[in-house]
Amino acid sequence: MAEQLQNYIDGTWVDAVDGERFDVFNPATGEVVATAPHSKQADADRAIDAARRTFDEGTWWPRTSERERGRILLRAAEIVRRERDRLAEMESVDSGKPIGEAREDIDEVAFMFEYFGGWATKIDGEIPPVGPDAMTLVVKEPIGVAVCITPWNEGVPNGVLNVITGFGETAGAPLVASPLVDKVGFTGSRDVGKIIMKAGADTLKRVTLELGGKSPNIVFADAEFEAAMDGSANGIFWNQGEICSAGSRVFVEKPIYDDALSAMSDRARQVRLGYPLDEDTTMGPLVSEEQRARVERYIEVGQNEAKLAVMGERPKDPKLAKGYYVPPTIFADVKNDARIAREEIFGPVMSVIPFTDVDEVIRLSNDNDYGLAAAVWTRDIKKAINTARALRAGIVWINDTQPAPTEMPWGGYKQSGVGRELGKDGVEDYLEKKSIYINLAE
Repeated sequence: MAEQLQNYIDGTWVDAVDGERFDVFNPATGEVVATAPHSKQADADRAIDAARRTFDEGTWWPRTSERERGRILLRAAEIVRRERDRLAEMESVDSGKPIGEAREDIDEVAFMFEYFGGWATKIDGEIPPVGPDAMTLVVKEPIGVAVCITPWNEGVPNGVLNVITGFGETAGAPLVASPLVDKVGFTGSRDVGKIIMKAGADTLKRVTLELGGKSPNIVFADAEFEAAMDGSANGIFWNQGEICSAGSRVFVEKPIYDDALSAMSDRARQVRLGYPLDEDTTMGPLVSEEQRARVERYIEVGQNEAKLAVMGERPKDPKLAKGYYVPPTIFADVKNDARIAREEIFGPVMSVIPFTDVDEVIRLSNDNDYGLAAAVWTRDIKKAINTARALRAGIVWINDTQPAPTEMPWGGYKQSGVGRELGKDGVEDYLEKKSIYINLAE
């Protein structure tokens, strides 16, 4: 029997106002594992009203001390750690990612609560000097009601945290458009991000966007070869390639190009595509049938643009026949202006591009609408730093790929987003600065 999920509004678990629901599928099997409320305008209004009332009416939550806010987040971290295995299994069944990767994600969720719980007592103000006859204070205050539209989302007072499920057009749109909302944070595709920014402009609300990427992964001939090959494969095949920072454009210096292509192809063939809850599985299905079809269309496009170096097979287990699997795929001799090199695929598809020197690879890497992440593999630290500084990306990894420490800001250049998540910057985006001027003259 499929689990019946509910919205969480004003401290109560509730169904959608009109009672409509939608199915949640296990992407490994295509089976319905749950149903969730199909939220619409009325549900969005209920959630916004609860949050607005809690913020505006001076309940104990807005007056809670910084220390108590920190303790609440630390208690949330304890709950996540206690429920680690159950939450990881739910995430694996819902998204298709291997159970080992899901456990790592849940561990990071717990640490995020701990990290930001620590920030609660460390948000400082300022005292700018303005002369002997006056004093100024700059204080930081919560921005207000914030809507977070996120691909993954613990005790707090009623109305402080509200969660509704639904689709962008029917649930997300009224949340973004509401004049009672002060801030919108969105993680998702570039196209949807543009829609959200336009909708938020009508009420001039603050909008931060963490969008897509087409990240360059640069392998110089002097790199530690095996580490670079492992990292390059992991950069696109981890999480089935469904990561906005995926290193989908792999630039390889020509002296090692053939060897690198062969080595990465070998690693693609060694990927164990299977049921996400099996401990031996290293790649699961994509999140939805729609996404699988989208990635498969790009693979068809790629076969007309470049050389197909390797494409694995779908799982042979008949129980997985209806799963949304796409095997690891590598295209060779890709031109940087090809569609598979320019557009975000969001799947396990690697484009390998040869390059001659540093100046060329920097130019090619930056020649893209996106600018979320990049990776550089070399033993030459001077070359590594100079290349990293020249790349237009929100994060550049040197001799590594995909770590996103909670302590560091996360976000992109160009069309990869606006603003930053995580770190101190992630806190600042949810605060307003208020200047207070005090006349001390007689």
